[in-house]
Order: sequence, then C-alpha cells, then structure tokens
Amino acid sequence: MSGPVAFPFWYLSTSAAGVIVVAATYGFASGGVLAMYPALIAHISPVREIGTRVGAVGATIAFGALASLPIAGAIVGGDEGNAANYNGMQIYAGVVMMAGSVIAVIAKGKATGGKILARE
Repeated sequence: MSGPVAFPFWYLSTSAAGVIVVAATYGFASGGVLAMYPALIAHISPVREIGTRVGAVGATIAFGALASLPIAGAIVGGDEGNAANYNGMQIYAGVVMMAGSVIAVIAKGKATGGKILARE
C-alpha cells in the first residue's frame, strides 16, 4: 500500500499541502506494516525462537536503512551550491517500495499455494 502512495503521488505533488497529504497517507499505509512484522513472526514461530527471529528481521531491516541514506544522498545531490533535486529520489523510493510489495505478494503466493488472499 505504501508503494502506490509514494510512487505516483509524492512525485506529482507540487505544493506543501500536497506533500503533507502524501506524508499523512504514507504514514497511515506504512505504519501497519512496520507494527505487524513482530506479530506475524510470533504467529509462525515457536515461543523459544520468537526473539531470535524478530532480531534477525530487525537486523535485516537495519542493513537496508543503513545503505539507503548514502544512496539517497547520491541521488539527490545538492552539494557545492547546487540546488537539491528530489525527483530522482522520489522515483527511486517508489520503485524500491513497489519491488518490495511484489516480493511480498510472491512470497505470500508461494507460502499459501497461490492463494494470495488466504488468511493462513
């Protein structure tokens, strides 16, 4: 849900009000995902392994967060008196989030035997 919000709408918003609406919508869409992964891990894990698995997922997320800042800085630019251009960063963020969504749907399909909307 956050990929479709960030990709077209953030890129197309040209005013401060538009950016605020996109930020609020993105926060609503992505907040659930960030809050759900520990519960989902607890649902599929034995009790003795929950902490280890949540820690492993957190460490994996940390590598992505650590790598994203230098990539963002290189895409945005804006050093030595040049104006920063966020269009490339908006496109990059949207593409990466959409790719993550596609990977999540593929993983869900493989785990449920092709039933993407299945609850278990």
